[in-house]
Amino acid sequence: MKKGTLIISVIAIAIAIYGYAENRKYHKAVVVLQKEHIKLNKIIKKFLEVPTPEHEYLENGTAAPNFNLENTKGEYIEPDFSTKPNTLLVFSARGCSHCDEFYSSLDSFAKKYPEKIDIVIAKTESSVALNKRFLDSTGYNFKVLNANQSIFDDYKIDGTPTCVLLDKDTHVETTFIASTLSELEYATEIKE
Repeated sequence: MKKGTLIISVIAIAIAIYGYAENRKYHKAVVVLQKEHIKLNKIIKKFLEVPTPEHEYLENGTAAPNFNLENTKGEYIEPDFSTKPNTLLVFSARGCSHCDEFYSSLDSFAKKYPEKIDIVIAKTESSVALNKRFLDSTGYNFKVLNANQSIFDDYKIDGTPTCVLLDKDTHVETTFIASTLSELEYATEIKE
């Protein structure tokens, strides 16, 4: 690939993202930008040998790291508990305002696709009692697990909320950041 082709690719990506933003599809543009940013970094590194910083998430297709975390009933849960086709593991933290705003979108997503996905929140800086109070006060039907820093490290999570989509065999399908129902649908590719 020549430098000219790379520059044209970068311009095409920028125009596409600008078009999304102009059409008031800002959030979808952010998700597209995240995916294209990762692709672009790989192209730059490969063909121009320019070092560029990027966050290294778990590679898609790899087995999800094992965990054994306590839920709101005092039971310990491992990644392979779900019988649904997908599990959305959401990393969050108590006191995270972005997480608090995101939960209503997660709730809508879970209600729209009840047979297709299981929503599990791995919540740090919390406790079993606080997680139970959270579910009781909101009426959400998520599974909330009392998380620790080691699960964040194992899944290479450095900010909240961050979503990891697992398939039925507990392999990572994708890792992403979202804030709306449409972004969740776009990033997970789950459709009615």
